[in-house]
Amino acid sequence: MALVRRMVFFALRWSFLPWLHSLWRQRGKITILLYHDIPPEAFSRHLAHIERHYALVSLGQYLEAAAQGRPLGREKYLVVTFDDGLRGNFALRELFARHPGKVTLYLCSAIVGTRRGFWFLTENLDSGPLKRVSNAARLTALERVGFRQEAECPARQALSDEEVLGLAAVADIGSHTRFHPCLPCCQDDEAAGEIAGSREELETRYHLRVRTLSYPNGDYCDRDIAQAKAAGYAAGITVDHGVNDQHTDPFRLRRISVNDTTDINEFIVKASGLWGALTGVFVPPRHGRRPDPSPRKPPCA
Repeated sequence: MALVRRMVFFALRWSFLPWLHSLWRQRGKITILLYHDIPPEAFSRHLAHIERHYALVSLGQYLEAAAQGRPLGREKYLVVTFDDGLRGNFALRELFARHPGKVTLYLCSAIVGTRRGFWFLTENLDSGPLKRVSNAARLTALERVGFRQEAECPARQALSDEEVLGLAAVADIGSHTRFHPCLPCCQDDEAAGEIAGSREELETRYHLRVRTLSYPNGDYCDRDIAQAKAAGYAAGITVDHGVNDQHTDPFRLRRISVNDTTDINEFIVKASGLWGALTGVFVPPRHGRRPDPSPRKPPCA
């Protein structure tokens, strides 16, 4: 199956359909890529392709232009983002330094700088169903398998304080909440604490200006957007597939996930937006905008 997958992406890449789709959909627009924990060698190959075919810009440059209602120009503009704040991201520092401030790292403020773990990395856990139950039910289920979000792990999973500061010298830092819950599954006070608390913790601990929020799992609701605005954020990042322009809602910015692939053919096809456009016809999105929690029943019940 892996061989078939590689052959599909190889054929798609050299069909020139990605180039045509990119020219049609990405020229004059902002494409935001999503990574989590890619090896340096693979990211170096990705970055080389980006440097040849895109104009790499910072999220701040795009937001400033959009706030003024003006497009950046007629090139294909690209923003690189990383979610979570995983330990392996520090190995990419020298690559980030080639374009200072152009990469945005979204950190879980209560996990970075500690030995706490990411709940979705719990061994032998099927995390999918837990993204659709109330936050309290999720935490209870995790405790049954030995995970507590305040407890420390034997091995550090997240960036250390020193690594965060080292990366902040070459990259932009954003918020990914405190503990990475599914926000629409949280009660109002839980969501507010995760959204506002993360920004406050990151700014206080690292003396940074945190302007943008990435919604964990790509799930969000209107309440979460309202809370992000109230907490002082300038934008919210989703995993809704697509590109952005000066008219895109800044709290519903679209992204393209490249799934940390090490296959350069797969990366080129996905970064062009072609793969998401093709699969979106047949596969409904798993994450995105959800209804506000009802005050009459637990969220995600």
